[in-house]
Amino acid sequence: MHLPASSIVVLARGGAPTSSGTQSHIVDFIAAALFLAAGLLNLVKPDVGWRMSRWQYRNQQALQPSAAGLVVARVSGAVAVVVGVVLIVFALR
Repeated sequence: MHLPASSIVVLARGGAPTSSGTQSHIVDFIAAALFLAAGLLNLVKPDVGWRMSRWQYRNQQALQPSAAGLVVARVSGAVAVVVGVVLIVFALR
């Protein structure tokens, strides 16, 4: 299958060429959904990042996240949720 150069550029940018020549926003929507999901996970369970990396430590219980670290994780989760919602709104346009 031979693609013209313009189609290759569109594919490299994350879109798929369509019959009208416009770029698909599927990749934008998927990225926004991932932002939203990661933000919600961080907002609801802020210690999930620590749980995923605790296998690296010999004494896993001694290195629990501090209260301030959990607050920072929740705030970053809230920011990611807002970014995800904004990206979804723009992806659906």
